[in-house]
Order: sequence, then structure tokens, then C-alpha cells
Amino acid sequence: MRKFFHPSSLAVFGVAANSKNLGKNIIANSLELGFTARIPERFCRNAYE
Repeated sequence: MRKFFHPSSLAVFGVAANSKNLGKNIIANSLELGFTARIPERFCRNAYE
């Protein structure tokens, strides 16, 4: 259960620059709440455009 609640990375598919995009909001909220594990750039490169 530790790996489920304390993952070492995060991958979200379908991330877009649109502020209503679920993928973008998942990444933004994870970072805002202090998620410090790795988020591969190829999965979030559009989140901050």
C-alpha cells in the first residue's frame, strides 16, 4: 500500500494547456499540495503553456 499512497513518480495522459483540462489540474494540484516525486516532462509539458 505504501507505493500506492507514496508513489515515486506520476504520469498523467491527456494534459493540455486549457485550464479546464482534467490532466492539467491533476498535475497542478499535485504540485500545489507538495508532491515531490518525479513527473516525467513528456507527460506534463503542455500543462504550463
